[in-house]
Amino acid sequence: MGKEARLALRAAPPLFDPIHVPNIDRVICCGSYDVEVLAALIGKLKYSGWSALENVLPEVLEPILKDLPKDAALIPLPLHSRRQRERGFNQAMIIAKALHEATHLPIADILRRTRATKQQAKLSEVERSENVKDAFVIKAGAKIPQCGIIIDDVIT
Repeated sequence: MGKEARLALRAAPPLFDPIHVPNIDRVICCGSYDVEVLAALIGKLKYSGWSALENVLPEVLEPILKDLPKDAALIPLPLHSRRQRERGFNQAMIIAKALHEATHLPIADILRRTRATKQQAKLSEVERSENVKDAFVIKAGAKIPQCGIIIDDVIT
C-alpha cells in the first residue's frame, strides 16, 4: 500500500459507536467510506476482483484488533450464490480470514442468505432495512457461538 493510502487510513480512525439494536453491543469500523482511498480499495475488491487487497488488509485492520473480544467467533455475511459465482469470492470471508490470521479467532460460517437483495449503496436508510429483512438465516445444525462478530465490508 502506498504512503498516500496509509495516511488516508490513519486519518480515518476506527469508530466505536454503540447502536440501539437488540443483541448488538457495538459497531467497529476500520475507516470511513468517505475517505476516497479506502472507498477505492473496497470498490476494487468488490467489483474488479482485485485480490491484492488481501495483502493490505492486515494494515487496514490493525487498529481494531485490540478491541475485539478474545472469546468471539468471526461470522462473515454470505453473498447470494449468484453474486458469489459472479465475483468468485466473498469479500466478507476475505476480511474474516485476515482477522483470523491476525487474532486466531475461529471463523463460524453459520449464515445462509435466503434471497438475492439489491445493492445497499443505492438505497435510502428505510429501503436498506427492508432490503435485508429476513435475507439471512442460521444454517441448519450450525453451532452458534456465545459471542459473534459479524463481518462485512461496508456498513450501510
